[in-house]
Amino acid sequence: MKCEKKITLAFVVAVLAQTGGALVWAGSAAERIIVLERTAEARQPVVGMIISKLTALVLVLLEGEVAGAEDAEHVVAVAGVCAGAQV
Repeated sequence: MKCEKKITLAFVVAVLAQTGGALVWAGSAAERIIVLERTAEARQPVVGMIISKLTALVLVLLEGEVAGAEDAEHVVAVAGVCAGAQV
């Protein structure tokens, strides 16, 4: 049995089409990553604020400053977790 060693036009077109599709996919993936990075950067201050307030609450609880607190709202107010908390 004899094999021909030539590349057909259909094969070349298929390879070019696959390559083009891969490049389009990579470009759209890069754009989605850029959007996600911008979103994460925009939310960073909020995340930092939440972490600092939760850290303050944990420190208050660990130091025992809320011993005898009558309700959870008082604990939140003492730790300064809730902005504008009224006690």
